[in-house]
Amino acid sequence: MAESDLRDPVGALTAAHRLMASLTALNDTVSSAASLVARTEQMAPLWGNDESGRRFRQNYTDFGAQLRPNIVQLAAGLGELGKSVETAVTSIAEADDPRYFTN
Repeated sequence: MAESDLRDPVGALTAAHRLMASLTALNDTVSSAASLVARTEQMAPLWGNDESGRRFRQNYTDFGAQLRPNIVQLAAGLGELGKSVETAVTSIAEADDPRYFTN
C-alpha cells in the first residue's frame, strides 16, 4: 500500500462517520427543541400573566424570536460542515486504498 495522506485511514473514516452522526443528532435535537419552544409559547402565557411575567415574556420573545432561527441555522451549517469533512476523508481514503470501499 502506498503512503496515505491520512495517518490512520480507518480511524479517520470512523471519526468522520461519528462526527456526521453526532452533528445529525445535534441538528435533530435543536430542531425539536425550537419546535417545542414555539408550540409551548403558543399554548399559554409563559412566566405568568402578571405585570412582571408580561415584561419578562416580552423581553424573552423578542430575543427568542431572533435567536431561535440562528441556532437552527448554526446546527444546519455544522451538519453541512460534517458532510464536507466526511466526503473529504472518504475521498482521500478511497484514493489511497480503494479496498476500504469494496465488500
